[in-house]
Amino acid sequence: MKNSYKKLSILFILISCLACHDLLDQNPQINFAPENYFSTENELLTGINATYDPLSSGGGRNNLYWAGLPLFLDFLSDDTRFGGGGGFGEGERVEITANNPFVRRAYLGYFEIVNRANLMLENIPNVNLAEDRRNRYTAEVRFLRAFANYHLTILWGDVPLRTSSIKTFEDGPIGASSQEEIFQSISEDLEFAKTHLPWTYEAEDLGRASKGAAWMLEAKMHLFRKNWSDAILALEQLINGEESPHHLVPNYRDVFRVEFKNHPEHIFSARFAGGMQAQNEGFILEERYGPPNNLAPEGFLPGNSNAIARPTYDDGNTPYVGGLINEYLAFKDPRLIHAYVNFSEGDPANYFCDKFRDTSEHVPGNASTIFPIFRFADALLMYAEALNEQNNGPNLQAYQAINQVRMRANLDAPLENQLDPLAGLDYQSFKEAVYHERRMELAHEGHRWIDLVRTGQMEVVMGAHLQRSIEPFRTIWPIPNDEIDANPQMTQNPGY
Repeated sequence: MKNSYKKLSILFILISCLACHDLLDQNPQINFAPENYFSTENELLTGINATYDPLSSGGGRNNLYWAGLPLFLDFLSDDTRFGGGGGFGEGERVEITANNPFVRRAYLGYFEIVNRANLMLENIPNVNLAEDRRNRYTAEVRFLRAFANYHLTILWGDVPLRTSSIKTFEDGPIGASSQEEIFQSISEDLEFAKTHLPWTYEAEDLGRASKGAAWMLEAKMHLFRKNWSDAILALEQLINGEESPHHLVPNYRDVFRVEFKNHPEHIFSARFAGGMQAQNEGFILEERYGPPNNLAPEGFLPGNSNAIARPTYDDGNTPYVGGLINEYLAFKDPRLIHAYVNFSEGDPANYFCDKFRDTSEHVPGNASTIFPIFRFADALLMYAEALNEQNNGPNLQAYQAINQVRMRANLDAPLENQLDPLAGLDYQSFKEAVYHERRMELAHEGHRWIDLVRTGQMEVVMGAHLQRSIEPFRTIWPIPNDEIDANPQMTQNPGY
């Protein structure tokens, strides 16, 4: 599917510019009619494929998972340190401003998906298609719109709820909708997506949104809203459903190896082609997380790693209390061995994340990688959490779910790093065990900050980590200033 992104027409280039609210004040002129462009199924597929593009477009203005957003979410949490200034430094200090470039890029990137999805929903009915294909294409873009709106509202709160594409300057400025209204729209989109998306695809369509992705997004929405019973029902479709193809792969390391990119643990991912062609189409995070060349063996990475993202370690002298590496070491967790490298004789200050390294031949900064946005281990841990909350304590199914994830980590690990299955915990102890397990299992995959916010822990955990008080308003990000300037109907989030 990635190759078809290259067929992106001038239509989408112009429409994407309109989706960027800071460009609205340039009063762009459109001299074509989108409804006349999409006349064949192939043209429609070009547009649908382009709706996925902000997830993984390399080096683009509003790309999401190529580099900026995963790093920014990591720096915001207690998992990763930066030690510099600029936008990433604001994140590390939990002092982001309305001019932060990574906040702006993510905001515009998600709205770019929304606008492209709306454009496709307006044009799919105009193309002669079999009903099942029309429904599947509609379900794909409705899932993508729901996916973008979910992230917009959990990160920024009340934002504009756009249900039609921006075609003229006058279409741009609208006021914010409430989070409740946005969640209602997401639910409606997901209801259609769950009905009409397939569980699996043929080889040429791998990577598209599936029924499993729709159930997972619905579960995340319910978990965020503490609707435990609804989250359980959604997750049971993934975990126990007869048609669900998803399960854990046996080896934790294989989750991230590109040669196993289509394995059943991946539910929805951002995919990067990489290779020996021009830079900026593959994944760049292997350089951001990888060890610097003065520590790594020659040829470990094809380029010069700047190692800007290091997992936190509390040596008693740093300002980072509660370091990620400290927690791995304290629990003798084998995922420290599986997911990190250390070329300094085990010096705990010199562990580096190795989840995203591409071992095939490629030019620097152009790794072939599958970045897991949704994966099955996350679903199991969400299920364990929801069952514990719903029943005021863990039941058999909750233990089975969390222990599946823990026991998988033991494969190929030394005896001294083997984890025991959990048993005999009360409500509070099991809740803390789930939070711990999520940190160990999902580190550097964009979950930690959102977990801290949705569980109400952000102020306490980040306050202890940074050894200062964190303002409550920091749970919501600021609306980018240029959006406020261009849209008089928008107001800034409190505190910013």
